[in-house]
Amino acid sequence: MAWSPNRVSKGELLRSFLEARGVRLGHGLGWRKVSCINKAAHSRGDRNPSASVNLTTGRYKCFACDLSGDVYDLLMAESGLSYKQALATLGGKASQQPEETWF
Repeated sequence: MAWSPNRVSKGELLRSFLEARGVRLGHGLGWRKVSCINKAAHSRGDRNPSASVNLTTGRYKCFACDLSGDVYDLLMAESGLSYKQALATLGGKASQQPEETWF
């Protein structure tokens, strides 16, 4: 699929994915500290933010449980989907407007 002005970036898609799961990111781009969304690895909760998210590049990294990657990797880890299934689930979302609810 060719890039178009209406296409959502990986950073915007990651922001929507995380905010739908209760992660507050605020405004702006670049790296931010967040609590990890991997509940299985953080059974008592992630009281001190152990993960970082880069909203410019659309990358995520937890330094406690090693969950890392982009929004597709996070969806695969969360739901057990294959890459093809995650791409099918989120692939069509990348062309929608950022204000729309995706998840």
